[in-house]
Amino acid sequence: MAPTPTPYILDLPGYTLDVLKNDIDGVTPQYQAYQWLTKDPNVESYSLDRLLQRFALACLYYSTNGDAWYKGAQTAMSNNNNDDDNNNNNSTGTSGNSNQRLLRRERRTAMRQIQGSPQGTIPGSSIEIARPKTPGDGPDPTGSGGPCGNDPPAGVPPGGGPPGGGPPGGGPPGGGPPGGGPPGGGPPPAGSCGQGRPPPRPPVGGEAPGRGSAWLSYFDDECDWFTNNPPGPSTCDEDGMYIRLNLESNGLQSSNLPNELALLSGMKPLKLGGNNNLQGTLSSFLFEAWHQINVLTFEGSSLKGSIPSSIGLSNNSLVTLVLQNNQMTGLVPDSLFSLSRLDTLKLSQNKFSGTLPGDVLSGLGSLRVFVVEWNNFGGSIPTEIQAMTSLSIFSTHGNSFSGTIPSEVGLLTNLFHLTLGDALEGTIPSDLGLLTLDGFSVRHNEGISGTIPEELGDRFIPHVYVDGTNLTGTIPDQWCNASILAIDCAQLCGCDCPSCGMEDLGNKTAR
Repeated sequence: MAPTPTPYILDLPGYTLDVLKNDIDGVTPQYQAYQWLTKDPNVESYSLDRLLQRFALACLYYSTNGDAWYKGAQTAMSNNNNDDDNNNNNSTGTSGNSNQRLLRRERRTAMRQIQGSPQGTIPGSSIEIARPKTPGDGPDPTGSGGPCGNDPPAGVPPGGGPPGGGPPGGGPPGGGPPGGGPPGGGPPPAGSCGQGRPPPRPPVGGEAPGRGSAWLSYFDDECDWFTNNPPGPSTCDEDGMYIRLNLESNGLQSSNLPNELALLSGMKPLKLGGNNNLQGTLSSFLFEAWHQINVLTFEGSSLKGSIPSSIGLSNNSLVTLVLQNNQMTGLVPDSLFSLSRLDTLKLSQNKFSGTLPGDVLSGLGSLRVFVVEWNNFGGSIPTEIQAMTSLSIFSTHGNSFSGTIPSEVGLLTNLFHLTLGDALEGTIPSDLGLLTLDGFSVRHNEGISGTIPEELGDRFIPHVYVDGTNLTGTIPDQWCNASILAIDCAQLCGCDCPSCGMEDLGNKTAR
C-alpha cells in the first residue's frame, strides 16, 4: 500500500515540524535547509535515510553561518586526527575510500537516470517519497509577481525560499528560479519559469581544493563535501551514511547546535573544536540520540552550561571527550564516571566545580588522560585514584585541591606525567619514586614542604616544576640535566643553585 502523502517530502521529527510551523518569515536554519533539499534536482534518487541525513547536514550548515566558513580551511589540531583511526574500528583505508568514491559515482549516474522516472519512484527500489502538495494559484510569495507565483498550502514552507535568503528571485542559495516546478521535483520543464535549467551550484563556504567539494552542492555526494577528516578514512560507510565529521577551526558560528544533528545517529568521531564563536550548551537530547559517538571534541569553543547527566546513561561507546577551553560550569555528573571505555577526558580551562568523587573513580579503569586544569575543583585527591590503573597523564593544576598527595598515586605504574595543585600540603610521598615520569609538577603549592624524597630523586625526570613550594634541601643530581627545571634557589641547593640560603636567583625555567 502506497504511503499517505504528507505536506513534506520526508518524515521530519516533531521538533523540526514545530520550528517550521512557527517560522512564518522563513528565517530559521530548518526552513532554509528544507528549501535547499526540495530544490535538489536529484532528490528522488536518495533513500529516506539519506534525505534525512542531507537535511541534518544542511541544518548544521545554516545554523553555523556556513557561507562564512573559512575557505581553504586548514586541517586543524592534527595531533587529534589519529583519534579517528584509533577509536573507530570501521575505518577504511585508501583502497576502501576509492571503492566508496566509485559507488558514489554510480549513485550520481543513477541520479541522472531518475529524472525521467515516475514521480517518487526510485529505480530498483520499492521506496516512495511523498512530495509536497502541488501549489495552487495565488500571489507569488517571493514578490516576483510573475506567472509562476504560488501560494503554498497552510503549514508548508513555500517553494520559493525565505525572503532575502538567497539570490534575487527568492530561492534558497543556489535553489534555482522561483516557481520552477514543485519542490523536490527536479529541473523544471522547458518553457516554465525555470527554462528547464537545474539550480546552479550554491555559493557556499568551506571549499578546500583537493580536500573535498563545497557544502550543499547538488552535484556532489554529501560524502564528498569538504571536512577536516584526515586522509584515508572515509566520511561515510558503504551505504553513504555519515560515520565521522571533523570541522575543527572552520569558522563555525552559532548560538546553539541544531537538534537535527540527532538524525546523524551513526556518527562516531565528531570534532567541532577550534570554533571560538560556537556557543550554546551541550544538549541532553543530542547525547541521548548519539548512541555510537566515540570521539567528541569541542575544545577552544565558547560553550556554556553544564555537562548533561545523560552523557553516561545512553552511550557507553565514548572513548574521547574533549571540552577544554570553553566557558562551561557546574558539577561533573557521576554518570560521566560510568563510561568504562573512556580513554581521554580533558576538561581544563572551564569553570567546573565540585570534587573528584572517589566512590565512582573505579569506573574509569580504562582512562589514560585525565586533565582538569584551571577550573574551580576542590576537596582532596581521593585515594581511590589507585583504581585508575591505565592513567598516564593526570593534571589538576589551577584548582583548589587541598590535603596531602596520596601515596596511592605511586601505584599508577603507567603514569608518566603528573601535575598537582594548588593548595596541597605536607611532604612528597616516597612512593612516587616507583613511577617513571617524563613530567612532574607541584609548583605553587606553598603548603608542600620537607625534602625531595631520595626514591624520587634517583629518577631522571626531563621536566620538573617545584617552584612556589617550601621544599628545602638538595636538588637531586639526576634532575640537574633536566630539559626544564623550575626551582627556588633561595631554599634549594645544588645544580645551578650554589648554596642554600643565598639571595634568591629566581626560577630556572628553561634549560
